[in-house]
Amino acid sequence: AARTARSYLVGFKYGRRIGMIIDWSRRYRNIDWEQTPGAYLFAQNTLGNLLGDAEYRRDVDLGEGIRTYVFQDEKRRPVAVMWNYNPKVERFEKPAPKAVFAFKPQEVKAVDFTMNEIPTADGSVAFDVTPYPTFLIGAPGSMGSFVRKLEQTKIHGAAQKPFRVAARVKGSQAAI
Repeated sequence: AARTARSYLVGFKYGRRIGMIIDWSRRYRNIDWEQTPGAYLFAQNTLGNLLGDAEYRRDVDLGEGIRTYVFQDEKRRPVAVMWNYNPKVERFEKPAPKAVFAFKPQEVKAVDFTMNEIPTADGSVAFDVTPYPTFLIGAPGSMGSFVRKLEQTKIHGAAQKPFRVAARVKGSQAAI
């Protein structure tokens, strides 16, 4: 289910250049014998509900092994979706890093892969960045401030912290 959602998210990002996405994971049942929906259905349901007509805006680098895409939905709300793509985290050989966001709880809504709202603890917005995509939804028209605060996220438990490098090259010299 997580892999399917992640592949669909890449499709959402490059949607203007992609004609069709084929999901080869049909070997997983959508509904079991007792008509219980399987986790695989959350890939379509959650992404359809949260990103239906959203447009990709940008990536935000939060550290090694973490992918973060920012979209803008039809209500002009910024929607960040993030997940961990470290194979050791996916195989439970390593704990998922924890993201602590600069947002106040009233500024965003955090939603997990199954569309349940993630409760805030002690007045902060924080959750583990797992292989299952997790969503942060901001206020309409707040894209600029949303991205600035998203870039201030603290990641605990990641191997490397993100940093920015700028370089100017002139002839055979470079200033970094």
